[in-house]
Amino acid sequence: MEYEAHGHQYTVRIGAALGDRDTFAQHLQQAGTGTSVHYPVPLHRSPAYVTAIDLPHTDTAAEQVLSLPVHPGLTTAQIENVAQAVTTLALAPAREHAA
Repeated sequence: MEYEAHGHQYTVRIGAALGDRDTFAQHLQQAGTGTSVHYPVPLHRSPAYVTAIDLPHTDTAAEQVLSLPVHPGLTTAQIENVAQAVTTLALAPAREHAA
């Protein structure tokens, strides 16, 4: 059986070494790469499911995850631009991420 991927999210984690996720996203936007934060509030903190459970790893992930563009309409050049923007920013010294 053959399968075809139909991705609609490519989510990466912007760890502390890369600075703040939102600042990282702003830099990508300035480089022409849009991003999204699909789940900014962890489920255990949303009003419908709020609980007293302490899930620190989930809270941290919600603060760090960032979705990059991925869909069948992207051209090879667009994919390369996204990859280059992320690579350039990720390899920049941390002080540049905070600017």
